[in-house]
Amino acid sequence: MPKAWPWFGLLLAALGLAAMTGGVTQTSASFTDAGYVDTEFATVPAVELDFVGLDAGETYSLGWTADGRLYSWGANDRGQLGLGDDAPRTVPTQVIMPEGAQVARASAGINTSIAVTTTGEAYTWGNPDVGGNTSTPTRVEALVGEDIVGVSSGGYFYLAWTSDGSLYSWGEPGGGRLGRGGDAQVPGRVTAQGVNTLAVTTADAGRFFGTASLSDGATVVMWGQDYSGTGGVTASGLPAESPTAGLSAGNKFVFAWTENGALYSTTTSAFALVSPPANIIGAEVTIQAAGPSSYFVWRSTGELFSWGSNSAGQLGLGDTVDRSTPTLVTLPAGAQPLSVAAGGAHALLAAGNGTFSAAGSNGLGQLGTNDTVGRNTFSTPVLIERWP
Repeated sequence: MPKAWPWFGLLLAALGLAAMTGGVTQTSASFTDAGYVDTEFATVPAVELDFVGLDAGETYSLGWTADGRLYSWGANDRGQLGLGDDAPRTVPTQVIMPEGAQVARASAGINTSIAVTTTGEAYTWGNPDVGGNTSTPTRVEALVGEDIVGVSSGGYFYLAWTSDGSLYSWGEPGGGRLGRGGDAQVPGRVTAQGVNTLAVTTADAGRFFGTASLSDGATVVMWGQDYSGTGGVTASGLPAESPTAGLSAGNKFVFAWTENGALYSTTTSAFALVSPPANIIGAEVTIQAAGPSSYFVWRSTGELFSWGSNSAGQLGLGDTVDRSTPTLVTLPAGAQPLSVAAGGAHALLAAGNGTFSAAGSNGLGQLGTNDTVGRNTFSTPVLIERWP
């Protein structure tokens, strides 16, 4: 064997090419070789990819690991996978970040993506009509020096917020979705309802509107399409006694959940309490272009519930029947939801210890199963393996 062979094997390992195992009982996103890279030095076995966070765009997906590696799969017509081309992927493929950059969190919109690193810098890619994007991650220079702690991508626009509570927006301004005036393509402070004079703790970008929770814990501001444009509205109906812990914005619809586990929702500016399940620690709503939404909520005790539109099996309930009330989802044995993400008509589940599953539409590979066949259940894990 030529002397270059060890170098080639190590290069394959560094690139994170898909390792392939046969005979697995799970749905597998692997190919079917022996799952090893042989070199003159050692035999390197494949390892299971363990996502700690997920997000779903309209027809694509993002997932990241505890050591800051980011993966993408699904549609890629506008470079939203960040892989330097416009070819779709049917299996999670590593997004190459600048040297030393480790991803803490990422967000997928319609076809725009954003990530924040462990050092508080933001990178974007995708639709080139938005913010000067390309098909590879590019640092947002206007925010260098800010300590970014959260990011969100919606309908052709971005939100990013800092450790001191400053909220920035940029991208397509139509419908007032940026919550401000000025140069739309450069990050600027959101001014809707005086947010620029207040401290934001969390935010979320919907399809064509934005949402933000303020540091008093009981105030949520919304702006953009259907929410009074650039000026925005201040929501009512949230409790003063328990701070808002999180937000999820879809197409007109907004979830808000509190630190004591209560769940609220709205399609206007008035939140209403959602009846049990209680003890909620997370919620997601789809960002579909039109029609009814799909909804997901999960409890601190490990149960996942879904309801709403199920035309592609995205609720993970084993069928394609819509549900009008929260319905308990069957999960892989021993799994407890760590992260759930909802796209247009697909959903993703990370449950720790390498447990990953997906359900719904898969015509562009957005489920990560190495095919384009849809699935209607989360109960069977999807095995994703990589060389370390």
